[in-house]
Amino acid sequence: MTSIIQNPTIAGIAEKALERAEQTEATDVVVATETGNSSLKVLKEVKESNRVIVLFHDGTGTISPYDHLLPYLEKDNRDSVVGVFVSEPQEYTKYEDASLLKELGIKYAGELADTRYEQYCLVGYCMGGLVAVETAKNLTSLGVAVEPVITIDTTPADSRIRNDILMERTFGMLLGADLTACGYLEDQGLLKKALLKLLDEDAEQITVEKLASLDGEFAEIGENTRKLLELSAEDRLHLICDHITRLNQEISSDQYEQMKALYGVLRKSFAGMSLYGEEFYTGDVIALNCSDKTSNFLPVLENQNQEFWEAVTLGDLERVTIEGNHISCMQEPLVKNIAEFILNCGR
Repeated sequence: MTSIIQNPTIAGIAEKALERAEQTEATDVVVATETGNSSLKVLKEVKESNRVIVLFHDGTGTISPYDHLLPYLEKDNRDSVVGVFVSEPQEYTKYEDASLLKELGIKYAGELADTRYEQYCLVGYCMGGLVAVETAKNLTSLGVAVEPVITIDTTPADSRIRNDILMERTFGMLLGADLTACGYLEDQGLLKKALLKLLDEDAEQITVEKLASLDGEFAEIGENTRKLLELSAEDRLHLICDHITRLNQEISSDQYEQMKALYGVLRKSFAGMSLYGEEFYTGDVIALNCSDKTSNFLPVLENQNQEFWEAVTLGDLERVTIEGNHISCMQEPLVKNIAEFILNCGR
């Protein structure tokens, strides 16, 4: 079991990678003592309340996006807080892409239903919103009381723009790597413009070869892609791991294997999102959507967010615009707005 995945927050992932495995398997695994389930971590326990706020992992399998949100939830003494994360990365990557989210919903609902809680407020950021919805379906079928699911800037993925170069770039962004030092193009705006143009011209998969063939206005992208392809996928991943800004040093071979496992989780997550389709949910959804769409991680379908939620939500759908972009909305000072919304929701 790799400790880097078991640590449920990416705030400590880079530092965790530097630690030697001095703990035993039993003490290293992050579990909820109250439940005994490896996917659940009790972040705050209020024994006087049977209501729980559940935070679902994003595409990395961690609950790192909630690092700045958690202090606000912990200050509130009304509800318990539980995090759901990927504790078995190897098992996670064995799921079929098309059934990933459904299978996670079944697994997490079963674990949550075994806890002492009776009323559930399910919250999911990015991919976590889809996982929360699938979990809500299964909890409801088990007769559990589920409040409207709160999704935070959850947008469908598009399999047509899922290729190795784009996935590696996204992984580097999530880990805070110096992408320029790794050889990846810094201009996110230009890249998005090129992708939209390619999608408009051709509905087929945007392969790395198509990126490499870009010229004219997007010649810089073409040249950059060709240079990256001169390296093997393994070498490119090594570069990303060696340029994580917070580490400021190269990592060992063992630590690299842990990062590689994390990357495998991310790839599987995006594959599952891209094949999710329009799965109906008979319950209620509150979809929080960022006002600034300039900094979303790729690959997502920004312009189809509203259509997606209107199509899949058969219950009441409340759309709420929040300040910031996909990243800044979960950081100070904007994250306070999301915290207040969650804490006041349903009260």
